[in-house]
Amino acid sequence: MSIAPLRPRTCAGLVLSCVLVATCDNGATDPESPAPIASTAVIAGGDFQETRLGLALPVPLAMRVLDTKGRGMQGVRVDWRMESGAGHFLTTASEAQPSSAVSFSDRDGLARVRLRPTATGTGTVVAFASGIASSLTFTLRTFAVPVLRLRFGPMWDCVPSGDPSGFWVVAGPLGLSVAVGETVELQYGPGMPAVCSARLRSVSAPAGASPFDSGPMASGESVDFVPGVAGEWVIEDVAHGGQVKLTVSRP
Repeated sequence: MSIAPLRPRTCAGLVLSCVLVATCDNGATDPESPAPIASTAVIAGGDFQETRLGLALPVPLAMRVLDTKGRGMQGVRVDWRMESGAGHFLTTASEAQPSSAVSFSDRDGLARVRLRPTATGTGTVVAFASGIASSLTFTLRTFAVPVLRLRFGPMWDCVPSGDPSGFWVVAGPLGLSVAVGETVELQYGPGMPAVCSARLRSVSAPAGASPFDSGPMASGESVDFVPGVAGEWVIEDVAHGGQVKLTVSRP
């Protein structure tokens, strides 16, 4: 899983209200100071992340609020809300807010929040900077926790005419049995040279099943296989040879 490149977005700004609040890494504002004037707000980090169900996103969601000269603004209130999907905002190490949270920008104009998704699939979070008419949207994707984790790769080298891939159970049932709808994670062995690659395909599947194809995989990459039909599945590394047989039962 990887974090896609940041794609900044902007929105027009109006007058921001003055707020006196301090949080873990945000600055406080002076109640006697005039309200700051915002020009733009941009996504500064955390967009297009992926995680497993039950785990927090790898990095915080971050918005930067700028003045008319492009400088970061301190003390701006930012409201965060789940737009789709489900998750808990982590305002402190021990406190979780069900579907919304508030943070304040620091001296660099950065406002951040941590999020732990509570449902699988694609979700979105919207962020509103106080006084700015438009919101910014963060997209995330959450995968189910795998019931079975497999690692595969060559015993000696990845030259196509050399070793076929072997498959090893990292966690889960040694009998290689799962139920329909459960997740099997398959990881191509980490630490191999960049020239090494693999591709998994289902070469045998139950009647009516959709074929599985991982696409090209580099060393250390993982792919999820979620069987939709009960029966016997045979998955092969078509780049090097080597197979694993999975028994899938009805839930």
